[in-house]
Amino acid sequence: MIGLYTPMGSAFHSFDEDKLGSIELGKLDDLAVLSDDPLGVSDDKLKRLRSVLTLQAGAIVHGDAD
Repeated sequence: MIGLYTPMGSAFHSFDEDKLGSIELGKLDDLAVLSDDPLGVSDDKLKRLRSVLTLQAGAIVHGDAD
């Protein structure tokens, strides 16, 4: 998975590892799904990438109609 990052350490330090910090069923997510692969596009196209779906704390805060 490209750009996968889970903040296990910060969840541990805030005593939230039961609800944050890893991708598991029942845990909250912040996630952005981009319109293209940021590592595989030209510099010009990179400037035009957009989020097609954004989750914050497990809730959809932005999503394209598609």
